[in-house]
Amino acid sequence: MPHLSKKQQALRDIDNRVSRLYPFVSNHLFRRQIQYLLSLRRKYESERYYERLPHSTHYENHDYLFQKRSLLPSTDDKMIKTLHMNYAEFRSLVALFGDHTIFKSKGRKPQAPPEVQLATCIYRMAGGERESTVENHFNLSHGSVSHYTDRSLIAIASSLREHVSWPTDAERAVLARKLYAQYGLPSCVGFIDGTDIHPTSSIGLEKALKLIAVVDHLRRFRYCWSILSAPVSDQTAQDLSDFQTISDRLFSPKEYVLGDADMKSSNTVIPLFKRGRGGQATVGPKAYFNHKCAEAQVIAEQAFGILKNRWQILKKCRLTCRTVKDEARFFTISVACLILHNLLIETWKDSLTASEVEEVMSIRGGVTETGEEPQNDRRDDIVMEMIRDEVRATKISTIFADRPSSLEHRNATHIRVERKGLLVPTLSFLSKQSHMEKSRPVPSYYGLIYLSTLATTS
Repeated sequence: MPHLSKKQQALRDIDNRVSRLYPFVSNHLFRRQIQYLLSLRRKYESERYYERLPHSTHYENHDYLFQKRSLLPSTDDKMIKTLHMNYAEFRSLVALFGDHTIFKSKGRKPQAPPEVQLATCIYRMAGGERESTVENHFNLSHGSVSHYTDRSLIAIASSLREHVSWPTDAERAVLARKLYAQYGLPSCVGFIDGTDIHPTSSIGLEKALKLIAVVDHLRRFRYCWSILSAPVSDQTAQDLSDFQTISDRLFSPKEYVLGDADMKSSNTVIPLFKRGRGGQATVGPKAYFNHKCAEAQVIAEQAFGILKNRWQILKKCRLTCRTVKDEARFFTISVACLILHNLLIETWKDSLTASEVEEVMSIRGGVTETGEEPQNDRRDDIVMEMIRDEVRATKISTIFADRPSSLEHRNATHIRVERKGLLVPTLSFLSKQSHMEKSRPVPSYYGLIYLSTLATTS
C-alpha cells in the first residue's frame, strides 16, 4: 500500500470534510465552512511543502451542534406529540431557562445548545421513555442523554420558589372571594391532597415519593412537600411535613384549605366528614357539607391527574433509587414536573389525548373513608356558616299539602326551595322513618331542609 505524505493526507481529510458538509450547503454557516475548507485546500496545493497549522485553542464543532438542532420538532403538531407543548411554549421555556449557568461550558468544548438539552429532558419527562429510547430518538450517546437531563432538571428545579409559591395576603383574599362565590366555601384559600409516585424498577414498591400539595382554583400548585420512603398515608405525610408547623405564617385568621376525608383535621386543614363505621352514610349537616365540598375538593385530584398524564414519567417512572444521586434525581424530576405544570397549565387540554382529558374530567369527589374522627370546632363553625349563608340566600316557599294536624300521619314533609330564581327539584325531609324505609338513601340536602323547616315553623 503506497504511503501518503502529510500533505496528501491533509488534502484527503479536507475532501472528506467537504463531502460530509455538502448536504447542508443551504445553511449559510455550513456554506462558509465549506468555502473556508476549499480555500485551505487551494493553499495546500499551491505550496510545495505541507505547513502544519497551529493547534487551535478553541474547540469548534459547528456541524455537530447544528445537526442536533435540526432534530428538534419543526411544527406544533410534532411538538405537542413529542414534548406535550406547542412551539411557542417551548420557545418561552428556552428563553426562561436557557440562560442558566449550568448550560455555560467551563472548558474548551462547548455544550450543545440549551434547546437541545431541554428538549431531551422534556421528551423523557413527557413520554416517560427509557434512556435508550431517548438516545435513539435524538441520535445521542448514553452519556449525553444523562448529562442533558441532569443539567435541564437543575435549571428548571432551581426556579421552584418563583413558580410554586404560596399566595400572598392579597392573593389569598382574592382566592377566598372566588371560592366563596363559586362553591360557597367561606375563607377557603385552596385545596390540599396527597399522591404517591412509584419507581417501576422498585421491587415490591419498597420506596415511593409521597407528595403533599396545595392547589388553587386554577389547578396550579401553590405548596408542595415530598418524602421518599416506604408508602405512608396522607395523614402520616401531613404530620411529617412542615405545613402544620408554619401554618401561622401561611394563613390569616379563619383561613383554611379544604382536604378529603383522609387528611388530618386542624384549624387550617378542613377535611370532609368520614363515613360512620360499617360504611354508614353521613346525615344532617355533615352530609350537606360533604355534598357542597365534593365538587370543590375534586380540583386537587384533577390537578394531580393533569400532572401525571402530561408528564408520564410520574406514572411510569423508569428510574432506580439505589444511591443518593438516584434519589436526588427522582426528587428533582417531581419538582421540575410541578414547575412545568404551573407554567403550562392553560393549555393542558391541548397536550393530552381525548381519552386522557376525559379521564381527568371524570374524576368525581366522594367519601370512602370510614371510622371515628376527633371533634373539630372550627369545621363545625364553617358548616353552620355555610348553612346559614345558604338559607339566607335562598327564598324558601314551603307548601304543606295537608293541615299541620295531619303531619303525624305522613312520613315526609315536601318542601320546594327556590334559590336566586332557580327552582331546585322538590326534596323530602324524612321526619319519620318506618322500619321498611331505613334503607332508603338520605337526601344530600338533609341539613339545609332541616334548618329550613325550623326557620319556617318557628
